[in-house]
Amino acid sequence: MHQTNALLKTSTVSFVLNGETVVSPADQTILQAAEQHGVEIPRLCYMEGMRPDGNCRTCMVEIKGERVLAPSSAAIPRKGWRSPATAREL
Repeated sequence: MHQTNALLKTSTVSFVLNGETVVSPADQTILQAAEQHGVEIPRLCYMEGMRPDGNCRTCMVEIKGERVLAPSSAAIPRKGWRSPATAREL
């Protein structure tokens, strides 16, 4: 019963990354979704299994409509977000 409920709660979010629509688990960071879709975002402080603080700011990405850049290692994308630039362009 609990396993079925967990599966029902697993949701996805769709957002645009470098001009392509990406669908990823709703609890996945931009950096994780990018890696899963073959987009490399430079980073220094991110390590799988560790808490994503985004302190080094190497993985910053632009989100259309947002006032400031977001650390992709800590930011969870929302539906409709658009990140137009690759990290190399920032």
